Amino acid sequence: MKKVFVSYRYKDRPRFDVVRDIAARLRFFSIEVILDQRSLLFGEDIKDFMAKAIQEADALVILLSEDYNEVLDQHSGPGEGVRYEVRLALQERDRRPAFRIVPILLDSGAPVPPFDRLKCARPTDIDEIITELGLVEHLTESRVLAQRYRVDRLIETRGFARIFDGHDLVVDAPVQIYMVPAAGETGLQGERFRLFERVLKGRSLAFSPFLLNIRDSYLSADGAYYLVTEQFEGTDLSVPLNQRRTTHPFGALSIAYQVALGLYELHIAGVVHGGLAPRAIRHNAARTQCKLIDFEFARPTDMTEGAPLDGYPLITPPERFHGGYPSVQQDIYQLANLVFWLIAGFPVVSREFPQGARLSTVFTEDPSLHGRLASSLREAVSHVTQETSTHPDLVQSIARTTTNEFLDRDLSQFLARCLNPDPASRPKCLGETLSYLTGLGIPPAGRLLDHAGREVPGALIPEYGMEQKA
Repeated sequence: MKKVFVSYRYKDRPRFDVVRDIAARLRFFSIEVILDQRSLLFGEDIKDFMAKAIQEADALVILLSEDYNEVLDQHSGPGEGVRYEVRLALQERDRRPAFRIVPILLDSGAPVPPFDRLKCARPTDIDEIITELGLVEHLTESRVLAQRYRVDRLIETRGFARIFDGHDLVVDAPVQIYMVPAAGETGLQGERFRLFERVLKGRSLAFSPFLLNIRDSYLSADGAYYLVTEQFEGTDLSVPLNQRRTTHPFGALSIAYQVALGLYELHIAGVVHGGLAPRAIRHNAARTQCKLIDFEFARPTDMTEGAPLDGYPLITPPERFHGGYPSVQQDIYQLANLVFWLIAGFPVVSREFPQGARLSTVFTEDPSLHGRLASSLREAVSHVTQETSTHPDLVQSIARTTTNEFLDRDLSQFLARCLNPDPASRPKCLGETLSYLTGLGIPPAGRLLDHAGREVPGALIPEYGMEQKA
């Protein structure tokens, strides 16, 4: 698969939408797009990121704005990362002649050196750029499902959708195929199908190491949708939880950090997940990384009318039982609820939850929520010992996040705010939540690295897990 690194510099949301549009067009042709906003916002070394991205990319697309030109004209001060990136790109072109640099003008001003000597394009020229760079080698096949993808076996059926194991014959890589059959214009199925179309457009704009990313989509002659995603082997979080296994607070918060990074990309693209159940999250065999894999109940963020109650009721926020529409704050509530569940072995449940459900504990909406959360967390971690891991870095992280001071002052306070029954009292966005998790000592991107920079196996979920008390 071809790779393109997209470079840009500006903060205004309308301008960043141009980046999203160009990235979506590139991905339409199964071109992998590398963006740098995750590294800039959440603590990874930006220079190391740039160097690696440029070395791996087939082309660098630079969006030249007035802000970008301004920092290129300077020799010091703000914009050091931009100047470093351009210098690396020019060196890479000298080292590797096939590497291409494509400047795209966003403003009316003339480009400044070194781009004044290069042919510049406009955002509307992206299709011509793709063709000129030779990034697409199979244009006649990329949109024809039967000629590009082999369907191997049905994995499972979810509602009216079916998920298959498959293989991409063009790039020789495994994929998953999410198939939604054609739907009529009336009835629930027709409404769900039209909703799927809207969500698909949003998901196509979102890309993250923590999402099961879209590689292709196809609309058949009979109106069926096929959504082709990457394949990510591993185990859904529902498996250990159904086996009455939990994890330590550090592992639960690291999982939350990774899931939040995936949700952050969805929210920017205009989609809320809405159904953040344990089965919607999969961790790899080494238990170092998670991905969001299930979007059955995703909704556009501009949906302002009440929708039927769906998703995963055990961790659904109370406003949804009153017909409230899905929101960013709903995803934040469910994320915090998942953290508590992974530690304590049962979710926090609103009093609005239908009666008759089998619950270990029911938390009502009262002012003592903070204290009750802290008490349950202390009890849950009372049996956590250093024997949960043989790796010293993980032992240290577990010990730090299982103290009564951390549970009472930090973790329970964070969860109580996210689980507030009033959506307006929860964090306003995932960026705020991610910053708070960083303040709790969760490492960048939720990955625990040893002193040599290697991921620590079992950091998210210990080898055997902590068995829940009966």
